[in-house]
Amino acid sequence: MSQRRRVLLVVFDGLRPDMITPDLMPALERFRARSASFPLSRTVFPSETRVAVSSLVTGCPPGLHGLVANAFVSRRAGRVQTARLDHLDRLAASRDGRLLDRPSLGERLAAAGRRMTVISTASPGATRLLNHRAAELGHVTLSAHGEGATQPPDAMAAAEARVGPVPAGAMPNTPRMDWAADVLLRHVLPDLDPDLAVLWFSDPDTTWHYRGIGTAEGIAALAGADRAFARVLDWAEAEPAGQRPLVLVMSDHGHVTTRATVDVPALFQERFGEEDHQPGYSGGITLADDRPEARAEVARWLLEQPWCGQVFTRGGDGRAGLVPGSFDRRLVACDHADSPDIYYCLATDDGLDAHGIDGGCLFHNNIPVGGSMHGGLHPRELANVLMVGGAGAKAGYASPFPAGTVDVAPTILTHLGLPFGDEIAGRVLAEALTDGAEPGEAQVEEIRSGDRRLVRRLYAGRAYLDSAHA
Repeated sequence: MSQRRRVLLVVFDGLRPDMITPDLMPALERFRARSASFPLSRTVFPSETRVAVSSLVTGCPPGLHGLVANAFVSRRAGRVQTARLDHLDRLAASRDGRLLDRPSLGERLAAAGRRMTVISTASPGATRLLNHRAAELGHVTLSAHGEGATQPPDAMAAAEARVGPVPAGAMPNTPRMDWAADVLLRHVLPDLDPDLAVLWFSDPDTTWHYRGIGTAEGIAALAGADRAFARVLDWAEAEPAGQRPLVLVMSDHGHVTTRATVDVPALFQERFGEEDHQPGYSGGITLADDRPEARAEVARWLLEQPWCGQVFTRGGDGRAGLVPGSFDRRLVACDHADSPDIYYCLATDDGLDAHGIDGGCLFHNNIPVGGSMHGGLHPRELANVLMVGGAGAKAGYASPFPAGTVDVAPTILTHLGLPFGDEIAGRVLAEALTDGAEPGEAQVEEIRSGDRRLVRRLYAGRAYLDSAHA
């Protein structure tokens, strides 16, 4: 009997690879020892959840799929906050019904008569983006946020009949992660039997944001997620040889500790007046004045501020931005019609916080000082977990090559035997597979603009963001 090919994808929101240790996350450490891992894996910029989700499911950077930030100003749809389902609906309507500019995993599987099921404790927006047309495609997406974020809404009744109602959200969010693992094991796998199952754990991200990475609650969030994963791993390893899935484990981004807040919108308004400005640790500015001179003036002002790190502009030469010290936004694959005219990151550092965790940033949002953030280009937030194990994967292999979030979709499709063309920008993680080869050599590229520099790793005809320094 031939082996049935299926895939399980487990995502730990916000998990830094350096926090996977035998003491903190023994089940995940055990999986790493039995799988192929990618120590040089990196996420996309902005290193934000819903941007990364869109890159995960399309195999493309934001400049190609069009979900260009967690919050941005669309030229047609206006202000878009991607955590909100009504905003995503409005964005899709402005794009002739296509929320993303490239086909998603769900769309590709449905076209081939395959099934995809999502079980998510992430925000409603992130959950929607994992398979945004699920109900239309005949797939199921189950959200811990209830029927309003579930596709189709009545699918929640069958899940709750099996495992009970969704627990209240908490920090750590262990009860909901346990519920999600139960839904996978007791309902999705036996009842729905998808070709691709996606399990998304909201921790450690949420707890780290509001409590801090190295705090007792931050460490407990790791333990809770790891225990839930241990049950899933036990299932995968106990399956008969011909039924074992390919198991991919990843995080969407990392985190750095918040040092101090900077009210960039107030400073910007004082200097330039009202503009469309989406703030955060990494922010975007869309100007009413479309002249290059106007963008250059804003970029110069940003670069003069002691709180500003990197600046990326529309209209550079492909590498350098409009003014010395800035970069072209094409370097970070964020050149889309709906991209902000200017992206910026607030300053970062490599120092230690009160718990001995390295990496910090200035920020502007409702996260407390001593919590944590992501969105920029510090290596601790760009570095994401990426492992491939189970059926068809090598054991105990650590790839010396760069890889990233955009490589997950083509690897899943290849394992399922589904073709794809050049609409996917990522590569197949061939070196992780038992019959795969290591294709070529990698190079490190350092690009300078004034006293700022951006580092990328070049491999297999692709550029992976590595870090940036101001």
